[in-house]
Amino acid sequence: MRIKAIHFTTVLFTLLGLFITWECRKLSYWSEFGPGPGFLPLWIGICLALLSFSLFIQSMKSKGEVDSEKPFFASWRESRRVWLVILAYCGLGILVRWLGFHLLSAFFVFFTMALVERKSWWVSLTAGALTALGFYVIFDVLMKSDLPRGLLWQ
Repeated sequence: MRIKAIHFTTVLFTLLGLFITWECRKLSYWSEFGPGPGFLPLWIGICLALLSFSLFIQSMKSKGEVDSEKPFFASWRESRRVWLVILAYCGLGILVRWLGFHLLSAFFVFFTMALVERKSWWVSLTAGALTALGFYVIFDVLMKSDLPRGLLWQ
């Protein structure tokens, strides 16, 4: 049996997940106020190890298609949607101080649904508006956190 890149990668990520889980024993899991600094990394390490190992098992069982027939890099047509989402995330990170988190999250959801996933404008607008409303209720009303509001709401 020939070792494929996915086998090597899944073993590598399984070991990384186990290493993260092992190193989390040095951090406290719980504190007097709730989850401690070791809580999230521990569960991320466990999930990474389990999911990587399950992908390894799945890749070993599948016969798969011949890798030599496929090009190593995807064409622009195949990777266009991925690059649009990456650019949208970059725009979100750059513009969040000026336009605010709520407005940009609504625009991000609208953009990805309408232009990347090709959903209808009505569905995309509704999802964007509900996203902004949901973030407002969760973060501003319930948690009383201070998300960036932008220049319009200063």
